[in-house]
Amino acid sequence: MVSRLARLLLAALFLLPGACAPDREPGALSDNPEATAAYEAASALWASATTTSQRDEAIAGMERALELDPDFVMALVYLSGAHAWVHQNWDRSPERAERAKWAAERALELDPGEPAAHQALGSYYYRIAKDYEAALSAYARASELAPDDPAILRMVGYIHRRAGRMEEALTSLSAADAVAATPASLVDLALTYRMARRFGEARQTLERALALEPDRAATQAAMASLHFDETGDLEPVRAFLASQPEGYVGNKWYAAMVDGDYQGALAALDLPGADPLVGQYAIQPRSLLAALARSRMGAEAEARDAYQQARTTMEAMVAERPDDPRTHLALGLALAGLGLKEEAIRAGRSGVELLPPEEDLMIGTHSVWWLAEIYALAGEPEQAVEQLRMLLSEPSAATPANLRLDPWLQGIAGHPAFTELVGG
Repeated sequence: MVSRLARLLLAALFLLPGACAPDREPGALSDNPEATAAYEAASALWASATTTSQRDEAIAGMERALELDPDFVMALVYLSGAHAWVHQNWDRSPERAERAKWAAERALELDPGEPAAHQALGSYYYRIAKDYEAALSAYARASELAPDDPAILRMVGYIHRRAGRMEEALTSLSAADAVAATPASLVDLALTYRMARRFGEARQTLERALALEPDRAATQAAMASLHFDETGDLEPVRAFLASQPEGYVGNKWYAAMVDGDYQGALAALDLPGADPLVGQYAIQPRSLLAALARSRMGAEAEARDAYQQARTTMEAMVAERPDDPRTHLALGLALAGLGLKEEAIRAGRSGVELLPPEEDLMIGTHSVWWLAEIYALAGEPEQAVEQLRMLLSEPSAATPANLRLDPWLQGIAGHPAFTELVGG
């Protein structure tokens, strides 16, 4: 998710095979052959996982390996990294956070000289605790133990990026790619250039990635999104989505909404897949997306029913996960759609306050964008523009081009302050 389109697109990319491996390849195995077999099967499943059930099965397999060998260091490392990844991207339960921390600390207790154990603890601090200095310290120790590991340099770059230190991030990510570039790592480097709005360098980096693996869907999608974010031209995105008969539900909804094809947007929401759509930056019940499409069609009664359904869904999720900003922000949009302005704005502000940009640049700036959309839907254009102006003044996913076409902002498209900010 970069623009609303690219935010959804990147969320889908995280589900591609091999995209959610922990930060280091498996190291020493167990003396217990059954534990080793369980570990190898779980790590192979994790590396190819594309669904929540597959990820859960892989984590359960790692737990079985630990039941067979409680001192299996690499199983602990992998378990910690898997929980930290899932927590960052989908399920932010305190139980998962505690398990990730415990596994990393136990691995270090068993083998303080294992660099992957320090990486696992660093991943916990980076992905869950948001303690970036502690994360950097853990990766610095890992680097002392494994000085030639580009994965460590890469993680240091990700930490700097999330902390808002873009030049340091680009330095570390570029250094890692100088040692061992992969299509996935080049896409991440391009995303960093993109957040800094250095579009030319982002494009050159993606061209390098495509040269390594021309048919890789993640790279193709990133190139299409980059073009859209820079120019507002959706055609490459349309072409990419047309080549993907499955998945990308949110992206297909978005593209249809931009085209004014509201029936097509509703048809996209009928495609198979999860409900709500859940990614690192957002939780979106399909009813919420359907509500906007029906409202744009003039079917206000159906839109209201859909907004109410989304409200019910998100109120339950807020009650279950009150510390998750994504739940408050989605609830805010549903409330705004129902005309409950004060409640909507309060929910949106709560979402931003739970994890503001100064604590997590990537999630926090997306939350500010959501708040702007809530203001726009609630009929507060000046407040919406104030949030968007802030986004354009610092590293973020927002560009004038993708703001102009954001379906949730169309209600303020003719407002002078909005037009002045993003152009006509």
